[in-house]
Amino acid sequence: MKLPYAASEVLNKPPVHRTNKQRGFVSIEILGALVIVTLAALYGAEKYSEYLNEKEWAVAAQHATTFNEAAQSYIADKTSDILNKPLPYLITPALLIREGYLRKGFSEKNSFGQSYVTGVVKNNANAGKSKLQALTCSVSGSSISYQGLRSISSQIQGLGGYVDERNMASGAYGGWTSNPNDFGLQCQSGHIAIALSSEVLGSVLQESDRLYRFKAANRPELNRMYTAIDMGGNDVNNANGVNAKSVTAQGDIKSQDGWLVTQSNKGWLNSTYGGGLYMSDQDWIRSLNNKGIYTGGQLKGGTVRADGRLSTGEFLQLEGVAVENTACSPNGLVGRNAAGLTLSCQSGVWKGASASLGVDTFQTGIGPGGGWTPMDCPPGYVMTGMTAPMEDYKYIRCKKLQ
Repeated sequence: MKLPYAASEVLNKPPVHRTNKQRGFVSIEILGALVIVTLAALYGAEKYSEYLNEKEWAVAAQHATTFNEAAQSYIADKTSDILNKPLPYLITPALLIREGYLRKGFSEKNSFGQSYVTGVVKNNANAGKSKLQALTCSVSGSSISYQGLRSISSQIQGLGGYVDERNMASGAYGGWTSNPNDFGLQCQSGHIAIALSSEVLGSVLQESDRLYRFKAANRPELNRMYTAIDMGGNDVNNANGVNAKSVTAQGDIKSQDGWLVTQSNKGWLNSTYGGGLYMSDQDWIRSLNNKGIYTGGQLKGGTVRADGRLSTGEFLQLEGVAVENTACSPNGLVGRNAAGLTLSCQSGVWKGASASLGVDTFQTGIGPGGGWTPMDCPPGYVMTGMTAPMEDYKYIRCKKLQ
């Protein structure tokens, strides 16, 4: 079959092919895409590496903070002990773990293989007060880059820093400087440093679980006990004033140069027998529960009054000497004259003792031949006369005393 001319011309036309130049444009596009992907991957890898570094530095900062805070607490609780030890005093992770300030299992080294040590010394600038200051450094292990040290020091809680190329401890952004040698430390460049000033330690000391030795402004609770104190048989010395609701002592209560002072209607009480002495007015010292006062010595006073009977187991000695027939007051006073004769105040005049005879009489006698037999009046009578008609005959007369 013979085709038309036009169709034959089309079918017989040679095929159209892309030139090599066009294929080159495609290769350049692919290469550009690969370059972009490679650059993006390199950039991403760099950023990821930086991210990992920042994470490691943050962990190192937290690790250093944990050790440093434990060291602060240890210093606060052991201040008195540290002051009595040779200084500088060194604190290590092993010590803090053993004493319970760091939990068991705490790694003594950070991710750079560095451990920690804190040197504690006395702050001699605080005259009259025993204050401490300290410096913490990381030791051994691998050196940390300057960029890493800056990052770590800025993330540490407190006065974070690092050891510079001069082996001097320097705070983040130049906040402070210290010579590790002053704290008994040998710190090397590329390591972490943390300052513990007296102010920082004082703040931690205020927050510790023991009484603060100095007054904490506006913090009265820091000088307050919340539990009983067991002194273990030790003394409490040089107290100025002791205020308490009650005091119980197993031994004596002594005052070297003071009084036993009580108030209200109180005084001294013996709880075993219910007796004691107290005052309830301006005039009288009273015996509690009307107990008697007993002594083998003297009771001496300006006057002595007995509302009941006044008795003595021996003699009544009158030392007041009066003159008979002189004035006296009040009636009823009893005294004596210089010879010891008893006088009494009668109608305003000192009078001696006398007795008047009654009307009752008594008479007794001895008949003739009775001889010299004694004769007496009965008790309560006084002889008023005697009659002797004969030598061997006599009798006496008696009258009863009124």
